[in-house]
Amino acid sequence: MPVKWCGLPEELVDFGKFQGARVAGGAIPATSALRGREGELGQANGSCPDDVVWYARGMRVLVFVIVTAVSILPLHAQQTGGSIDVPAGARLVLEARGEGVQIYGCSEVQGDAQGGFKWVPKGPDAKLLDDSGRQMGTHFAGPTWKLADGSQVVGELTASKPSPDSDSVAWLLLRAKAGTSTGQLAEVAFIRRTETHGGVPNAPECGAQEDVGKSARIPYSATYTFYSEK
Repeated sequence: MPVKWCGLPEELVDFGKFQGARVAGGAIPATSALRGREGELGQANGSCPDDVVWYARGMRVLVFVIVTAVSILPLHAQQTGGSIDVPAGARLVLEARGEGVQIYGCSEVQGDAQGGFKWVPKGPDAKLLDDSGRQMGTHFAGPTWKLADGSQVVGELTASKPSPDSDSVAWLLLRAKAGTSTGQLAEVAFIRRTETHGGVPNAPECGAQEDVGKSARIPYSATYTFYSEK
C-alpha cells in the first residue's frame, strides 16, 4: 500500500515535473524538497506544513484539469468528424453541380440486442452539370465522377460534417484513390461535396423485417469541387 504523506500518495510526491510551479500563490515544492521529511509529513492526524498544503491543492487542480481535458477531446472529435477543408496550397481544378438521386437499401442492423433496421447508402446516380446547366459527366457508385470524354476519378472518404440543412446529406471531403485519376482529372487529389439539398431517406419506411430489401431513390443536389495537391 502506498505511503501517504499529509494525505498525498507517494506516487504524487514523486511527480517531479512541478518543480518551480506555483498554484494560488503558494509554491509547489520540488520532489527533492519533500525527501527526508517522512517523519514530518507522515502524521495522519497532525498538521501539515503550509508548503505541502499548497502542493496538495495544486495536484488536485492539475488532476481535475487533466481528467476533464481527456474526457472532452474525444467527444469533440466525434462531433466534428474532422475538417472538410482541403490542405493549404491545394489548387482548384474543376467545379460541377450534381443533380440526381442517392440510392439506399433497407437492411437489418447486425449485432444489436434489440434489433433494428436502417437505410444503407448504395451510391449516387447523378448528372454533373457545368455553370450553364449542360451535362458534362456523371456521378455513380465508387464514388466515381466521370466526364463526357472518359476522364474520371474515384474517391475515398476522409472527413464529413452535417449539412446546415438537417434534411440533406452531409458535406464531405474525399481523397482520390491512387491510380484512379485520369484525363482531365489526372491531377485531382481531393474532392469536396458541399451545398447539399435533399438525399436523406425517410427512416420509418425502413423499420420492420418486411422492409428489408427495399430500395429508395432520394432526389438530391450538391456542388462538387475538385482540387489538385498544388
